[in-house]
Amino acid sequence: MQDSKGFTLIELVVVIIILGILSVIAAPKFIDLKGDAYKSTVESMAGTIDSTNSLVYSKSAINGVEDERSIDAEVIGEQYDGATLVYGSMEAEYETLAMFVEGIEDPTAWEVVDNTFLNNSISIYPANHNSIVDGGECFVEYTNSQTIIGESVPPETTVYTADC
Repeated sequence: MQDSKGFTLIELVVVIIILGILSVIAAPKFIDLKGDAYKSTVESMAGTIDSTNSLVYSKSAINGVEDERSIDAEVIGEQYDGATLVYGSMEAEYETLAMFVEGIEDPTAWEVVDNTFLNNSISIYPANHNSIVDGGECFVEYTNSQTIIGESVPPETTVYTADC
């Protein structure tokens, strides 16, 4: 009998099957494509809000209303009638943001939670993400501009992506 060295075909097939099973189980833990997509979506919405607000503030400054505590946005364009500006920036409330920020009014894409009574802000979640229900951190928070000790503080857009 020959003294053969190496693996039999059955041994190789078993090892390949075991590696396949391990890769199916372990790969999603290392490659979190869905989480990365949610994170990018939330960051994109934050960028959209910031750039839109820059344009709104510029129009407010051109029209000389950037120092008004609260004013109808119609002063910067008739199409914005009903929206509210706070010190020249978008107010943190759904109707105003829906008028200025494209896509936010789509309920299949975004869930909006109004926090104006708590901290003068609004939270925007991806609509099909579980952080809406469980309080996780995968959202954008937009806070109104305000006056603190006589100084105007610009609005703030904060991105939370810990649970995306």
